[in-house]
Amino acid sequence: MSVPKAVGIETEYGIVAASLAPGGGNEPVAAAHAVVEQIRHCGPVGAPQRTMGAALAPWPAGWRTATETAPGPESDRASNDDGWMLANGARLYVDHAHPEYCTPECLSPREAVAADKAGEVILERCRQAAEPAWRARGRRLLLYKNNSDHKGNSYGCHENYLLSAELYDDLLERRRALVAEQVLPFLITRTLLSGAGKVGSENATTPAGFQLAQRPDFFETITGLQTTYRRPLFNLRDEAHADRARYRRLHVIVGDANLAEFSTWLKVGTAQWFFRLLEDDWLTQRLELADPLRAWQTVSRDLSFTARLPLAQGGAATALEIQQRFCSAARQYCASQTVEAEAKAVLDCWEATLTTLAAGATGWRRLASRLDWAIKRNLLEKYLAARQSSWQEVSAWQPLMETALARAGGAPLTTEAISQLAEEYGLPSAASERQRQLFFGLRRLDWEYHDLRRGPAEDEMGLFYRMQQRGAVERLVGDEDVARRVTAPPADTRARARGLVLQRFGETVTWADWSGMYIASAPPAASHGWWLHLPDPLDSALPKNPLENT
Repeated sequence: MSVPKAVGIETEYGIVAASLAPGGGNEPVAAAHAVVEQIRHCGPVGAPQRTMGAALAPWPAGWRTATETAPGPESDRASNDDGWMLANGARLYVDHAHPEYCTPECLSPREAVAADKAGEVILERCRQAAEPAWRARGRRLLLYKNNSDHKGNSYGCHENYLLSAELYDDLLERRRALVAEQVLPFLITRTLLSGAGKVGSENATTPAGFQLAQRPDFFETITGLQTTYRRPLFNLRDEAHADRARYRRLHVIVGDANLAEFSTWLKVGTAQWFFRLLEDDWLTQRLELADPLRAWQTVSRDLSFTARLPLAQGGAATALEIQQRFCSAARQYCASQTVEAEAKAVLDCWEATLTTLAAGATGWRRLASRLDWAIKRNLLEKYLAARQSSWQEVSAWQPLMETALARAGGAPLTTEAISQLAEEYGLPSAASERQRQLFFGLRRLDWEYHDLRRGPAEDEMGLFYRMQQRGAVERLVGDEDVARRVTAPPADTRARARGLVLQRFGETVTWADWSGMYIASAPPAASHGWWLHLPDPLDSALPKNPLENT
């Protein structure tokens, strides 16, 4: 029987600290640090954090005394591992030029949605607290939950799934064919459910008017350890943050950052189903894609859901057909095994969503209040219809517009510059001004969709939250659920134990990680500190505490 598929979501947020005066540039690195530092004042109780879990791995669970000191809050300030472990079980830090928020370990996909949304709330509070100082410097500070800046840069939203050590070793060593035959086909075609939607293409890939996802244009290899260059479809990072003999953590980097709650729920919930089926040997069909990288770009650009993806063993299948096969296997499993109520709900929604997408060219519109890409596509197609345009027209002009932008070198793109290129591309120069307006209008709406601001006034809201306030976006969790996850961890994973320690011992916790914590000193044992090791992600109990009665 498979181990429960605890999940966490790591989101890198886009950040802008743009000058209010023309030509003032941007300062993303300084702005990211400024936002994260505000957690001291406007977030849940936290402790300085560095990734040192491997040093704790050989220890048994529980407390032990230690005369050595743990890393303090000022050590290695420039490290990407520098940051805060929070009393709600989450982690917040700066990764390169981005604030990054990692949710606590969650068993329920609905809890994962609430925890992910709690991250948005915390980051927005930090931004609001940091902004006055930046306004005084003549800069506007904004956060975006997206994966591309439309300037050739991509930043990630990663998922982490708890696997048995046996399945993990199968994927990396003993049965590596499973990655090609099962894992990649599932993750690539899952884009139908979880893509965040995107205008255009990047990274010298095939031109596109609209894509279902933001990340496919930036992946270049099949497997690898790296996440910021030559990005792999299957990431080999092996950091268990747990007892390696029992558990491992699979690092999934091929998803988009979602604002729509149903997109996150299906992204996480269907992946939990998939890894459950894989671990219990319920997947027997070989669905290896002939060219996974090209297939992912095809899926992202296929607005009809009918493109056939060549299979390595011959033949072809659409992304819908591949997802339907995985969904059918889950349905058979559900009929013969005891399954939790929420897992059944995910399966029902998964099946219904695929049926809706298969219903014809306009069936997807019935999902335009639930899934990010459908919400965004519906919005943008209304914009195009009002201007008597189409994705075909936008796609035809994209190469010219991208070339014109590159030649402008950061200067404003003029109608004249577009017109000069029109003949070279075989396009009518008379349409240059219209195309300039369409190009920037679509990208402005795409960017504004991901603006994290929540008001209270409507003109202080990002586009997604304006739509949600007007009832155009369906909710899965309530504001009360999100508020609870801002301050408190889930009750059924080790995040609870970390949260209890931080709440009880506060500033005496000078270091914390996913699987361990250090309390500097506490009477009557002020001569030494205490290490706490939490090697089991599924154990929510706080080990017997030697400090409890001090």
